[in-house]
Amino acid sequence: MAKKQVKPKIVGQIHQASKGLPKHRKLWITPKMVELLLIVCLFLFSMALNTSRAVRADYSHDEDQFITSARLLLDEGLLPYRDYPYFHTPYMVFIYTLLFLVAGDFNLLAARLFSAVCATASVMLVFWIVLYFFRSHSKKLAYLIAVAIVFLFLPNPLLAATAGIAWNHNLSVLLMLAGLFIAVQGIPKKSLGISYFSSGVLLGIAVGVRISSLTIFPAYIVALMGLTGKFSWRRFMRLGLLFGAGFCLALLPLAWFIITSPQQFIFGNFTYAQLNATYRLDIPVAYDGNLPIYGSRSLVDKLAFLWKDVILQPGSLLLGVCLVFFGWSILSTHLSRKDAHLSRNILIFTALPLVAIGSFLPTPTWYQYFYAPVPFALLAVALGLTYLTRRPGQMRKWFTILLLQLVLLSNILVLQDFRRMSFLRFVDLWKPLVIHQVGIEIRDQLGSGSKVFTVAPLYPLEAGLRVYAPMATGVFAFRTGSLLDAAQRQMLHIISKENLDAYLDEDPPDGILVGFDQVLEEPMIQYAMSRGYTSQPLDTSLLLWIKPGLTSP
Repeated sequence: MAKKQVKPKIVGQIHQASKGLPKHRKLWITPKMVELLLIVCLFLFSMALNTSRAVRADYSHDEDQFITSARLLLDEGLLPYRDYPYFHTPYMVFIYTLLFLVAGDFNLLAARLFSAVCATASVMLVFWIVLYFFRSHSKKLAYLIAVAIVFLFLPNPLLAATAGIAWNHNLSVLLMLAGLFIAVQGIPKKSLGISYFSSGVLLGIAVGVRISSLTIFPAYIVALMGLTGKFSWRRFMRLGLLFGAGFCLALLPLAWFIITSPQQFIFGNFTYAQLNATYRLDIPVAYDGNLPIYGSRSLVDKLAFLWKDVILQPGSLLLGVCLVFFGWSILSTHLSRKDAHLSRNILIFTALPLVAIGSFLPTPTWYQYFYAPVPFALLAVALGLTYLTRRPGQMRKWFTILLLQLVLLSNILVLQDFRRMSFLRFVDLWKPLVIHQVGIEIRDQLGSGSKVFTVAPLYPLEAGLRVYAPMATGVFAFRTGSLLDAAQRQMLHIISKENLDAYLDEDPPDGILVGFDQVLEEPMIQYAMSRGYTSQPLDTSLLLWIKPGLTSP
């Protein structure tokens, strides 16, 4: 007797929608299709939100050195440290250079979209990691928690403040997350050596992008002590060496900069931070009660800044509540040899405070530095929830409902940010394109190929004009150069008000663009007036001083 053919079960078949329809018009939706649709929608929404942040954000002087350094390499073959000051580890220079090969002169727009892509990739990577944490739970619960964590991440004010600016925060965090995910996936497998080597490579690249990424390094080493089975020094050393080998391999280009320009490298990554802190002592600080708002320098001031300006913000406060009740308090009870996932738990539990230490290292402290710990806090929350919801029953139900309520509240608080996604429709008002148009106006006044001196070099670079390499960092090197002697300024390729006139007389600019910092630009304006430059307003705030004898094209 022939066996009766069994029609395969397809979870998610829409019976009601297909009733009464011809057979060929019945709707069949597989679980994979639903999952794919959810992921695509989640990605598109995240990308749209972060892109809207990128095109809405006003100009930040932090963007100058990242964009200018890449253009100097692409247009003139100049390298950081060797040819001009640079105050970060240098990998971002080469990444932006490749990006600008495609983007043309739309430097700011391309760089900001790259930041938005990195921020969105971080959001989606957190989503995938949470799904991995919940792989032994029901698929419905796994997706519900993963989506909830994403919507705890997207409205976070630290992500909102960081996702749309052209700097190195977004890429470095993405690389750290990717390295952590590879290590976590490799822990229960025999391929842990490959996983740890790959994690080391990604962390090395992250350090090459932003040096403060280095602080997460010990988390991987400590996690090796929690591997299942009897502790073995041989296994510990083998995996530790593989991780270190990958890390060092990724840092070989950085070693080249250290060898060829050691003094400039040390100044750019370490000494300048001390110099900047000294400069801040001369800047009037605004006070609110006893707490400094502008330029927190001491550890006490930094902690006060963290509490008042970061933690007490509603979005961050809700994340902190989730971390305390769903994350650390649960993970701390699963850091013993009895837990089969000890190594994973140690890695997630220690990553957050170690990344947070990196947020405190730069001086003075600024708001965006505290973005890096956010996704690691979310991972701790998700991992804690895997323990709280592993058994069916009322406890799982109530913990899930509580999480969803906190997520809903955090999104209600930032509905205005979601509404502003409509700004994407008004392309002419996108801030990077507005700045690009200002660059075009500068070129119209001076002519193609002209050279512009300014503390905001990204503006003339938007029209393909030339800028002065020592001004690659924008305001940063120029304003602190007065704290160096003449020999140091010459060695480090730094211009300040002390050597400004002599430097410009050797290579007079076709235009001097001002309007960004009234105090800092005073010597530039004095130089322009004393050399007979004529002023031409560009908008309500920017002023272009034009070289005498230069006629508009």
